[in-house]
Amino acid sequence: MLQTETEPSFGVSPGWIFTGLFGLGLSLVLLLCVLPRPLALKLLDERGPMEMVSLVVYLLAILGLVSMLLHNAALASWGIAALLFLSVSEYNPGNLMTKWIDRQPGNPGDPVGLNVPGLMAISLVVLTIAAGLLFSSRGRFFSGLRHRGPEAWLVFVGWFFLMLSFIIDRIQGYFFNWHAGYRLEKGIFYASDVVEETLEFLMPFFFFFAILLWSRRRKHSEIGS
Repeated sequence: MLQTETEPSFGVSPGWIFTGLFGLGLSLVLLLCVLPRPLALKLLDERGPMEMVSLVVYLLAILGLVSMLLHNAALASWGIAALLFLSVSEYNPGNLMTKWIDRQPGNPGDPVGLNVPGLMAISLVVLTIAAGLLFSSRGRFFSGLRHRGPEAWLVFVGWFFLMLSFIIDRIQGYFFNWHAGYRLEKGIFYASDVVEETLEFLMPFFFFFAILLWSRRRKHSEIGS
């Protein structure tokens, strides 16, 4: 049975979770707009404070799933695989993901193209993980969306942010580049970077709270039985 908005949230209010996370995102965008630009860019940097916080939240979410392996091994395992993939993508060791996705231009600052074979390989990995998650959830994800189950909607919003941040990254690489006269620290390039990094910062929080609600619901069911 899926938890709906009319069921108890076991000490965690889904409404406050959504409100808090969207409020955090808006506050972060406003903060990055009013801070001195050099300081704001340090927060947005690769391996910067925002990225490090995201990785810590991913780790906490993974630990939450590890503790649930005995109760739903298949779904928890695919969830761990998904979070590990997102963590690696976020940290991007040795620019691994960049090399697989981007076709680097001949001149630095020119439009960045797509490395089609690499993108197809990564897409295959993503589709495999998504199929594993959907199959192991046995239809509960889509049922949760229909019945407004908070766990399902938290995961959906996190996934939506992932897609949106990828699209913004593509637009930045192809249009908002030095070749076209854009600069990262100003104008629409900076605004798009703030939105992209904020979306990436919030993603793991949505997944973490989805896992938290799932874990609390399972424990509540065990007590009730």
